[in-house]
Amino acid sequence: KIMAEPATDHLLLSLSHGPIPSTLLDLLIDETATECNATLESISESRNKNPENDYDKQRNTMFHIMSTGTPYIIKPGKSQPDYVHQWTKGEVILARLIEKIGMNKFHRVPKDGETKLAGRLIDVKPSDFELHSNRWKDNSVMQKETKENNIESDVKKKEDTLLEELKWIANNIFRMLVIDRRPNIGNATVLYPFDSTRVEGDDGSQQKKCEDNILQLVQNVFQKQWSDVQGPLHRANVEVKLVKNQRE
Repeated sequence: KIMAEPATDHLLLSLSHGPIPSTLLDLLIDETATECNATLESISESRNKNPENDYDKQRNTMFHIMSTGTPYIIKPGKSQPDYVHQWTKGEVILARLIEKIGMNKFHRVPKDGETKLAGRLIDVKPSDFELHSNRWKDNSVMQKETKENNIESDVKKKEDTLLEELKWIANNIFRMLVIDRRPNIGNATVLYPFDSTRVEGDDGSQQKKCEDNILQLVQNVFQKQWSDVQGPLHRANVEVKLVKNQRE
């Protein structure tokens, strides 16, 4: 009987598409780079604790670094170098992330038993579905259009729109991994940007409630679409972390 290879590969997904405040996007890039480097250190420490593991000695661990982004070309500006003029917004964000992590970590050919990094941009187009953040980005408009007797209905629509968006992303990444024949991903981390300034009211408990709700929603989507089905992430440990800005 042939034993299945242990699921030792890792995946880190940064949900950086859609309208995100510049300060929150900067924070998301920083936190993603920090998470990446912390995972690399953890993998290295784990290998050092088990020096007699022949499998780890011979096999390179794959670490997939993925970032979502819109495929729109950024308009030229004096503050941008020439080579950026034909880059999409998503490409610029991924380039910033790779630079933050360290370009040398992607270019270097790993030795036996070391970790190989692979960066990838996941294009997210509004034409594929209605972006959650576009539809609900203006809370004041939503408040004016929402009547008391259908608040729950509107909240449900908001959640359904976000669910559609996240499922689309999860399923597309799943298909990419299947095509690439990457069947051994045991750990997946998803970083979700949470804009605290959009939470209504000054009550801290309300923000905590919003954070818990969005965390559970995102966790459930990726757990169901990745870990709970047969495929490259079957039974993977899926963890979702919120990256949030501070309210003024």
